[in-house]
Amino acid sequence: MNHQNDANDGSCEPASVESELQETTELIKFIHTESTGRFERRLSREWTPDEVSKFEQAKRHLSTGKAKLRKQQTLEKVRNRTEVVVDEQQQQQQQSKKSDIEHGLENDICMIIDGILPLIRQHSELVANDEFMRQLRDELLQQASVVCFPGDATPTDLFRSQLSTIIDDTLSQYVGSKVAEVREELIFDTSEILYNELTFFQLMYNIDNLAV
Repeated sequence: MNHQNDANDGSCEPASVESELQETTELIKFIHTESTGRFERRLSREWTPDEVSKFEQAKRHLSTGKAKLRKQQTLEKVRNRTEVVVDEQQQQQQQSKKSDIEHGLENDICMIIDGILPLIRQHSELVANDEFMRQLRDELLQQASVVCFPGDATPTDLFRSQLSTIIDDTLSQYVGSKVAEVREELIFDTSEILYNELTFFQLMYNIDNLAV
């Protein structure tokens, strides 16, 4: 009887893991949708009709099949590049190679992720709490501002508000987990947030140049 139960437990494990992964993915989608929905409702009261129109055009552009494929390809490249950086020495070696890589969204995201890796590494044994997540959010905002608004340019309130809200909602699901155990998920989820928001803001500020 015990052997049969053990066998049954073993046979159910892959399905259980797959189910958990699917639930996590659906949760992330739900969080992003809810955060964006609240943000859009607030913006509809604050923006001009022209700004709202550009917002809607950017959303439609990002929902096309071509845009989704580009997102998938970019995130896969980002994941491959960040997975190899497991310690400080490797991070320095990886950064030295980036000067030869074409600048673009992929490189911007990797630069931002590189900026938060020391904080994640420093707190790898910590059970994540609200204070750590605030630190991580603030570091992400700082790194994203440096990359997206170089020189003396000042990050817009819209950029900081949107990014901060979605980061907070996404990171909150990891409170109570050991940082080292959710490191890869943290980096991947953060990369996806950065891709969504950086792409969106690029479109918002260049929408007039898009073919309609």
